[in-house]
Amino acid sequence: MASIWERLKRLFGKKLRSLFRRSLEFPVSFPTTGWEILPADKKLEEEQMPRYLEDTCYCHFIMGDILLSRYQIVGKLGWGTTSVVWLVRDLERNDYMALKVFALDVLGSEESAYYDRIEQGNQQHLGSDRVRTKIGELKIPRNDGWKHLGLLQTPLGESLLDIQNRSADERLDKPTIKSTIYQMLLALDYLHTECKFIHGDIKGDNIFQEIGDKTRLERYVQAEIENPTPRKIVVRHPVYRSRPLEPASQLGKLQLGDFGSAEPGDVPRNGQPLQPNFYRAPEVMLKKEWNYPVDI
Repeated sequence: MASIWERLKRLFGKKLRSLFRRSLEFPVSFPTTGWEILPADKKLEEEQMPRYLEDTCYCHFIMGDILLSRYQIVGKLGWGTTSVVWLVRDLERNDYMALKVFALDVLGSEESAYYDRIEQGNQQHLGSDRVRTKIGELKIPRNDGWKHLGLLQTPLGESLLDIQNRSADERLDKPTIKSTIYQMLLALDYLHTECKFIHGDIKGDNIFQEIGDKTRLERYVQAEIENPTPRKIVVRHPVYRSRPLEPASQLGKLQLGDFGSAEPGDVPRNGQPLQPNFYRAPEVMLKKEWNYPVDI
């Protein structure tokens, strides 16, 4: 006679396995083998930055590391010219967070200060929840005594650029464009009128979709366990290929993030460069006085 477990497996199959698969226990143990080793002669992600090999550059982690006895590294979400973003599990709060870790020679404290302004703004403003916030910050120690600044934030999903790249003909449809414009105007009105600063770098990869369903994060970690991220070793340190979160089924709420190029709005600028060339406002290109309108 078949056991109860065998009968349940026949009745519910994949659904039952999926239910048990999501019941992760933390801290998680990650595989020590079984990943694809990427070619040594092809630079990967942050390794492409000119100063990557310098000691003053990026902070290196191994999947599964626990920072400050509290935050476990469970995935690499993305990277930029000055930072790498990791998914971490807060072992005290039993929740997921994004951890943006700055290179050692970058003044991430300036970006952190703009997040403080956002937090102090009028939270009744309609655009206050269309702007990314920070939960807190960490100082991550190194063996040489220096420390990297890390910003803890709520994890977000795909960027608008990601959505565009997987769309037909790499174009956004009209409802998506209308929704994005409306939400970003709310965000900018909040930044300009309540927080008194200019974003300075509005583009598709700085506009993010909220996650909503947090089971996507559980599935993300489970995927990292079952199919470890491809990687390579550079001067004793692993460099991981970023693993994006699974796409949402439809466009939801958006948030404007990344304030690394932000500028105070209460001081007019004259000739100071701002924004990527492709998105540069006319007054910036002409080296004329500029202020809040450059974001529009």
